[in-house]
Amino acid sequence: PELMSEDRTIELEISPPALLQVSTGTPTRVTLEALEVEEMAPWLGERKQGGFERRLYTLSGEESFVVRPGEYTAYISRGPEFSAIRIPLTVDVGDVVVVDETPVREVETPRWISGDFHQHTVGSLDSNMPVDMKLIENVVEGIELAVTTDHDNLTDYQPYAEQWGITDQVMTWMGMEISYTSVGHFNAYPLGIDPDNPFAMIGAQFWAMKGPETMMEDVLSLWPESVVQINHPRSGLSGYFSYLNLDPFTGEVLAEGKTFPTLATAVEINDELAPPELLGPNGAEILQKMGSDDIPAMVDWLNLLDRGVVLTGMANSDSHNYGSGTGYPRSYLYVGEGQPILEEATPTALSAIINQQVVMSRGIVAWPEVGGNVTLGTSSPVTPNEDGSVEITLQIRAPSWIRATGVRVLRGKEALRFVETDGKLVLDETGPMVWESISQEDGVPLNTALTFYLTPTEDSHYIFIVTGKVLPDFQGKIFSGEPFAMTNPLYVEAQ
Repeated sequence: PELMSEDRTIELEISPPALLQVSTGTPTRVTLEALEVEEMAPWLGERKQGGFERRLYTLSGEESFVVRPGEYTAYISRGPEFSAIRIPLTVDVGDVVVVDETPVREVETPRWISGDFHQHTVGSLDSNMPVDMKLIENVVEGIELAVTTDHDNLTDYQPYAEQWGITDQVMTWMGMEISYTSVGHFNAYPLGIDPDNPFAMIGAQFWAMKGPETMMEDVLSLWPESVVQINHPRSGLSGYFSYLNLDPFTGEVLAEGKTFPTLATAVEINDELAPPELLGPNGAEILQKMGSDDIPAMVDWLNLLDRGVVLTGMANSDSHNYGSGTGYPRSYLYVGEGQPILEEATPTALSAIINQQVVMSRGIVAWPEVGGNVTLGTSSPVTPNEDGSVEITLQIRAPSWIRATGVRVLRGKEALRFVETDGKLVLDETGPMVWESISQEDGVPLNTALTFYLTPTEDSHYIFIVTGKVLPDFQGKIFSGEPFAMTNPLYVEAQ
C-alpha cells in the first residue's frame, strides 16, 4: 500500500441527522418498524433492537433520537395497562418529526404491584445492557418492582432511581441468579452487600462444592428475609427439575440420592403453560412422547402442588439485552386494600410471594374473589357456605389492543367443564373445557367478571387461566408470544 508522505485535506459532506422528537411528557416506548429504509451497516455498529429497526425508551417523554431517514410504522406504548397507538412516520434528512400521541391508562390494578424478578444487565457475562438503561425499560413498561438478577453477581438499580427521583414510580431489589453449572439456576432476592464481606456471594465460589440445599441455607443465613426461586426448571443443564429427574406424571424425584428442596419459595412458570390437550384425557400419552426439556414448567408445578408442596408460581422475562422484552411476562403481587407506598412495600411484597398471592401475566390480568375479597394462596383458604357451595368471581382485565379468548379452571390437574345457568358457570361434564364466551369488543378495554359456582366435597385447590390474542395491528409489536394470565392456587377447605 502507498504510504502518505505529506498532509492532505479531505472534504467530507455530512448530511444533517434525521431526528425523532418524543413529546408525550410521560414514560414512553416507540417501536419503529422499517418499511422503506436503507440497509443497516453492521460495520458501523448498527443493529436491530428486539427484532425492530429501533426501540426507543424515554423516561421523561421529552427526548430526541437520531434515526435513519425513511418510512416507518411507529408503535407507541407504555406497558400492558395502557393503550397502544400505531401511526405511519416519514423522516427525511434534516427533519425533526414530533411524536406526541400519548398512551392512556386502560387497566386499573390498585391493589396489585407488577414485578419482573429475573432480568440481566452488564453485570452478567451474557448481557450488554447498561444498568441505568435497564431500569428505564422497567419503568416505561410499567414494572413497579424491578429486581436485578445477574449471574453470580450483584448489581443495583436503586442509585439511579434515587438520582432520577422516581422512587415513587418503581421499587428496586438487589438479587442474583446463582448459576450452578449442570445443576440449575436459582434466583435469590432481595439481597444486599455486607460491607464487612462485600464479595461473599460473588462468583462460583458461593455455590461450588455445595449441594443445592446447602447453597439455599447459605443464602438464607446471609439474608434471612430473602426468598429462593427456581429458574427455568426444565432448561437443559440449567434446569433444576431436569437435574432432579422429576417425574412429569407425579412430581416425584427420580434421581438417585436427591430430594426436593424444602427451602425454595417459588418456581418460574413464565409462559410455559400446559395446553388444554395436555390436561385432557389423552394428556398422559402426549406427555410420554415429550423430551425432558420440552415439558412445560406448569406440568411439574401442578404435580408438586398435588403432592402438597407449597411453591409459588412466578412469571418473569429473563430479559438480557436492549429491547429484549423486559416485563413480558411479569408477576402481579397482591398488596391489599391499604396499598403501601412503593418505598415501604418490601414486607408486603415478600409476604405475597411467600403466601402464593401472585398472578402470572402477559398482557392480561385476572384474579379470583370470594365475597368481594381477593382470595389466593395459603393465607386465605375458603370455607364453603352452609349448603356446601362456593361462589368464586374471576375478575379479568385487558387493554384495548388485547382480546381475551378463553378461560380454563383447574381443580388440581383436572380441567373442569362448565355450563351457564342463571348468569353463573356451573360444573357440568357436557360443558366445554375452555370457556370462550367473554364479552369484549375489538379495540375496547376489557373489564369483566365471571362467577363460578362450585360444590367441593373435599379439600382442593383451583387455578384460573385466561388466554387471549393481540389484535392484528399490534401482534408481535409490543411483546412476543400470546397474552395470558394464570393465578396461583385458591384453596378450599371443604372438610
